Amino acid sequence: MNIYDDFTTTLVLRPSTILDSGLGVFTLAPIFIGVPVCEYKGNIVIPQAGSYSDYFLDLNLEDNSVIDASPYSENSILGFGGFVNDRYSKDRVHPPEKLEGKEYLEWEASVGYNCVYWRVPQQNFYLLLSIRDIEESEELFVNYGDSYWEGRNATEV
Repeated sequence: MNIYDDFTTTLVLRPSTILDSGLGVFTLAPIFIGVPVCEYKGNIVIPQAGSYSDYFLDLNLEDNSVIDASPYSENSILGFGGFVNDRYSKDRVHPPEKLEGKEYLEWEASVGYNCVYWRVPQQNFYLLLSIRDIEESEELFVNYGDSYWEGRNATEV
């Protein structure tokens, strides 16, 4: 595993603040709202039916390819984005219907997230963008979405 991220020199891996979640990504310096924080990249694969990985991120392409950001993949060059955790809890709060744009991002920040995924056009990776100012030493969190959590046992935050 190699971590090479074009967007940051101010992030580190440390034990997550979420119990039994392994590593998390933490800042070494403040990050302002609306800027690229890190990359979510890895091997591009088309999963076999029934295959699953905690590190798959759907590219939404016609061939059903995903980014496999598993640290156990051979020959992967990863960004820090594959190590950013979700603040999921068993009492997951869903956004009000028809919330879009700025209002949706404000809602995400209000329930504890500080980053969102943004697909880089014509590229096979995502950026995580900050949706609020992030303080030095703060852990990064991104919403994996309901489809990720369906059928999984969530860790309470």
